Parts: sequence; C-alpha cells; structure tokens
Amino acid sequence: MSDIIQDTAKFLLTQSLMWTTRNPLEALAGTAIISNPATRKLTFQIAGHIIKQNLRDVQFFSRLIYTDLVAPAGRASIPQIKKAATTPAVAIPATALAAAAVGAAISSATVTSINKEHNISGTVWGNWSPFGGFGFGTVV
Repeated sequence: MSDIIQDTAKFLLTQSLMWTTRNPLEALAGTAIISNPATRKLTFQIAGHIIKQNLRDVQFFSRLIYTDLVAPAGRASIPQIKKAATTPAVAIPATALAAAAVGAAISSATVTSINKEHNISGTVWGNWSPFGGFGFGTVV
C-alpha cells in the first residue's frame, strides 16, 4: 500500500475518533441510523433529494450568472482584451512569466524528488538545493 493511502487512512481514522469523542450522541445516532435498514433507507432518500436539489440550484444560479453577467461583459470586453493581449508590451512579459512559472515548477519537482530519494538523514542540512550545497529545497 502506498504511503499516501496509509497516511490518508491514518488521518481519516484519527479524525473520526476525534469527532466521535467530541460528539458522542451524534455518533451514537449515526450508528443507530446505519444499523437500522428503515432509517438507513430514509436517510439515503433524504440525502439524495437534498443533493439533487442542490445540483438544480447550482445549475440555475450558474445559468443566471452567465446569461446576466458573464456573457454581456464578455461580448463587450473580448475585442479590447484581444487588442491588449497582442501588443508587445503585454505579450512579451506574459510569455516570460509563463516560461518562468514552467521552469520553477520543473525545478521544484526536481528538488522534491532528489530530496525524497537521497535525504536519508531526515535533517534540514541534508536537503539538496538547485543552487548547490545546503538549501531549504525551494526555488527562488
């Protein structure tokens, strides 16, 4: 089993135990609902209805926001955005920032990978830096 799955399982177990400790009556009620087939069925029917209703509400509000706000603003501003984005004063710095972000992500992933594989001591002093020697494993 991978470390992520083990860590997630430990986290969920400890969170469940902490919640049960803080809310013993709710935990007891949840146990009673789950163990009784009639209340379990009723609970799932209610939850299903609430989920469907929330999805309908999200769909309605999304459509409302799009038709009343986003679409009119987009139609008015798209020509201006295209014009501004194609000017050299905007395009060149945007390209440079995008390239720097990609480079930083690659460097950060490399540093993380090297530190995971070779940092046997587990101390801060064992971290490899992309700038050589001791570092905190970050990209500046």
